[in-house]
Amino acid sequence: MTKEIIGKGKFHICAANVIERDGKFLLVQETKEIVRGKYNLPGGRLEIEERIVDAAVREAEEETGLKVRPQKLVGAYQRILVPEGNNIVTFVFASEVLSGRIRTSKKHPIVQFFSLNEIKIMGKQGLLRNVWLLEAIEDYLSGKSYDLSSVKSYIVNKADL
Repeated sequence: MTKEIIGKGKFHICAANVIERDGKFLLVQETKEIVRGKYNLPGGRLEIEERIVDAAVREAEEETGLKVRPQKLVGAYQRILVPEGNNIVTFVFASEVLSGRIRTSKKHPIVQFFSLNEIKIMGKQGLLRNVWLLEAIEDYLSGKSYDLSSVKSYIVNKADL
């Protein structure tokens, strides 16, 4: 039965950012109906022909108004059979802010830095979109990370297959 359910879903590869400032972490509030009101790290799905690190940069700017540079890979987190019926793998990067000002949008009406304790409380209240969000921040805080050279992207032409 499990295989049947998984086979009907979609697979997504996503990139997200842990952005820390003064011991607080940037989260965005979602308005998408299935997760309305929940908070997430700035991030989203890869586009066709996009490198995963580039997706992290693009998504951060789209959702927060900030230009960022990923410094390290914190980890890869998989969420299976989410409410949308998808299997999602998210690569989470520790990213530094280069420039820009925080801005909100209709899709993300709240873009704000929260303390670890505030995020833990949000988790207990069911306000975090991803089950791994708090773990990713704690992995970051504990120093778990990988050099960006461990994330390799290859652009391949049909002739090269």
